[in-house]
Amino acid sequence: MKRALLLTYFSFLLLQGFSFINPPIIDTSIIISKVKKLVNDQSILRLNEEIFRSLLIVNDSLVFLNPQGTLFLFEIKINDSTKVTKLNNPRYHGFNFGRHLFYHDSALYSAGGSGLFNSFPGIIEFDFEVGEWYKKPIGSIPFNIARVINSWVIDDELHIIYELESKENNEYSYGYIDLLEFQYHESNKFTYDFETGLQFGGIVISSNNSYSIHEYTGNSDNCFYSIYDKRKGTMLHSTFFNEKACIDGNSFVYVKGNFIFKRNNIGKVDSISIEKSNIFKSIDFMKRYQKSDLDYSILSSPFFFAACIIFLLITWFVVKLIRSNPKHKTNHLDNTQHELKKFKGKLISRNELDEILRISHLNPDSSKVLRSQRIKSINSRGETTISRIRDLEDKRMFIYKII
Repeated sequence: MKRALLLTYFSFLLLQGFSFINPPIIDTSIIISKVKKLVNDQSILRLNEEIFRSLLIVNDSLVFLNPQGTLFLFEIKINDSTKVTKLNNPRYHGFNFGRHLFYHDSALYSAGGSGLFNSFPGIIEFDFEVGEWYKKPIGSIPFNIARVINSWVIDDELHIIYELESKENNEYSYGYIDLLEFQYHESNKFTYDFETGLQFGGIVISSNNSYSIHEYTGNSDNCFYSIYDKRKGTMLHSTFFNEKACIDGNSFVYVKGNFIFKRNNIGKVDSISIEKSNIFKSIDFMKRYQKSDLDYSILSSPFFFAACIIFLLITWFVVKLIRSNPKHKTNHLDNTQHELKKFKGKLISRNELDEILRISHLNPDSSKVLRSQRIKSINSRGETTISRIRDLEDKRMFIYKII
């Protein structure tokens, strides 16, 4: 009896927990109808084109709507009813298609975007008191940024991929922006042949500090979904999200903690932990963005530098030992005398002799000392003799006779 009561109690807690993390019903028809009443030129809003691309769900009761390609911002509060408030009345539009809208520390930001035959590589912040967007200064960013390829938030960091304008084709910078100080910290600068291989694609439907869920449109009635593991940098494809009817606000897919959920149109919720989900495909984006851990660990290790120094010392010692070896010296003299025999009975210049003695690369002082030593060694063997005589044409110079 007690076991049955405990089971019932824990089942109740579990259901309470699931209801707590069940996001609000977002009736898109109500939202679109109320938003259109607040704007004179409704054609700018383009709300019938994938409205979830324009929504940012902050929590169970607060949603922001920033229609793609506009600077309009609407606050949507969902309790017993849906309340829509227009927060600004902007004059300029069209440059921020594909921007990344995110909410951090009670502030709303928009990163990147494109339009009007151009791209915006910066970040704008919405001032709730004034009701205007302002460009956010960012320190230490590359001077030659062309546009934003991807970005995602982890804790107090906006991880970001920039495309760079440079002589090198397809050059990119990966790093993160500290959202407390707004300084850019570059982790890697790299080239990549296929830009599409760096992009996540799709629409971010739900996100937390560890994961985000992306929706991709299949045919006219179905969509498929993937899970981006922000901390590992991998895009996961799970059988839990087999191709299904696209969400409409009543139906929804979302992430809380390390659990993923899907809700159908009649309110039934199914869930599974990401660790236990059947992942049939995984794409490692971080391998494309970053130097491998092995590269970093080897290059930054003090043992690596110590090994390099030891290797150089051993190499220097071995070369010195070989050069001091009598056998090495004998082979060197044999080769030199073999070369000199070709010039027996002839006069050669100092430059020609230095080439034969293999000292032409040295500076004048070093070559003078080494020339004298090697002539002495060759003459002592008696096979070939090198005699220095003054050049009759230029008495300041010497030439050499090979006997």
